[in-house]
Amino acid sequence: MSPEYPFDEAATARAVIDDVGTVIQWNEGARRLLGWTADEVVGRPAARLLADSAPEVSGPRWHGTVTLRLPGGRTKDVWLLAHHRRPADGGPGHWLVVTPLEPSAPRSPDDPLNAASLIQSPCALAVYDEHLRLHTLNDAMARVIGLPAERAQGLRISELGGKPQNEELERHLLQVLSTGQAQDVQTFLRSGGEDRAHAWLARMAPVIDAEGRVRGVCLAAHDISENHRARQRLQLVNEASVRIGSTLDVTRTAQELADVCVPVLADFVSVDLLEPPRDGRAAVGRHLRAGVAAPGRAPVGESGLPGGDGQARGRGVAPRRLPPGRLAAGGPDHRGVPRRRHPGAMAGRGRRPP
Repeated sequence: MSPEYPFDEAATARAVIDDVGTVIQWNEGARRLLGWTADEVVGRPAARLLADSAPEVSGPRWHGTVTLRLPGGRTKDVWLLAHHRRPADGGPGHWLVVTPLEPSAPRSPDDPLNAASLIQSPCALAVYDEHLRLHTLNDAMARVIGLPAERAQGLRISELGGKPQNEELERHLLQVLSTGQAQDVQTFLRSGGEDRAHAWLARMAPVIDAEGRVRGVCLAAHDISENHRARQRLQLVNEASVRIGSTLDVTRTAQELADVCVPVLADFVSVDLLEPPRDGRAAVGRHLRAGVAAPGRAPVGESGLPGGDGQARGRGVAPRRLPPGRLAAGGPDHRGVPRRRHPGAMAGRGRRPP
């Protein structure tokens, strides 16, 4: 036992062998497995424990079954897992060789850990039968779909979600059921147990019986929203580096800035530009607004900002004269309403308001 692992370390037979082939560590689990004490093994060649020739090892990891010598001339076949480890200081490496000891008693099929592997797993898991109807799901998946297990069982995934994305997932489930080949599918949807849409990675694998027949499909859902948002931000940065600054014209650059930001970052963007004052007169602006108020958003008013003088929702905003120096671009929200622009309202053309 140790502070890092306050349990019986001897439940694993463990030995450490240096790169020369000498045993440098031998734990109590190894003594229980083979009968040799540490004094009889440590400092001696590990090859003396082998009844046959040493296996060929290539790479930093190896596993396989070898025949080992026991006291009294007996032998025993043992499965071993070996890892080659190099110290951080660059010194000589060594091999960590381990194998689990056989359990003292067979595990009961009623062992709660067996059920916990599915029911209490933090990963959302569901199993669909040969007709692609929900057979089993764990607590995490029940929270995702927003239904208790006893109510959800027997339904298809397209019926559980009722969205086009669920129908697409069902088509992939059918492909896995028909071909026996696993698939990974990424989708973006709001499930029944969520208040907003998430990015999901659905990993689907066939459930195969002892005769090799596909009896269903197992689906594991992973929330990848953070990675999805990170990719979106990186894509926006890349797009901005390409689209903004294509010319030396400041008005065109401002328009490109507004175009990149709508609708990814906002429903409406305005950029104020002022021409340098001449002969002591005030600066003068030179453009029109091109925009649309998204459904559920306040329309753009005379001020050029959302929430202005209009009361309608989801309708286009006619080009109007803006305060001096105001360049604007409007667009839809993330729900994908088509963006509308008014001909002749591109600030990059350098037109003055009529």
